Amino acid sequence: MPDSLSPPFVRICYNSRHARFSARVVPHVMTLSMNKWTPVTSAHVAGTTVSWNGQHIDTDQMVKNMVIALSKIFQPDVNFTHYEVFTLEAATSQPLPRVLRPCSIVGSNPSTAQSKAVQTTYTLHDTKGKIVKIVLMDAPVISFNRVVLFDPLSDYERVLIGQFQDKNNGWSSQNGARPNLFRSRTTTLNKKLRRAHHMV
Repeated sequence: MPDSLSPPFVRICYNSRHARFSARVVPHVMTLSMNKWTPVTSAHVAGTTVSWNGQHIDTDQMVKNMVIALSKIFQPDVNFTHYEVFTLEAATSQPLPRVLRPCSIVGSNPSTAQSKAVQTTYTLHDTKGKIVKIVLMDAPVISFNRVVLFDPLSDYERVLIGQFQDKNNGWSSQNGARPNLFRSRTTTLNKKLRRAHHMV
């Protein structure tokens, strides 16, 4: 379904020392679309996802590989707590929760750069030429309001983008196509987070 999350998508939930389960600040949620998904079985605790090579791969392993790649970018105060898989009957349907699984993976980036209220956006084109993004909250950066076109990226960022692009995985754009060509990385301070973190 063009430009929708239908049929499957994953919500990866994580928090930092700036965003925890509390009445005032809710944890961060990263939403990523997937290719076709099949339900849970005894052999696959989160079901399977069809890779872009046409193979049924373990969804739990695919998601955790992505989370591990993300954890290399985040500082140790960040905890990836769990993820959820949703499907939709149609683009306008209410999302149906299908899987809830723990992650328990923490960040490992030793950087002391500012992370509070930082938003980092990686922008790619999918194989149909549409835009697809990965958005990180509270990840450390040295400078803000900066756009980096194409390369250079750090080694850990290249691993992250590689997970997203890999034909052996089943990550998708909302246009129903494989993430393909990396275009840019943008860093800024998120206005909503600044208010939530009492920075303004």
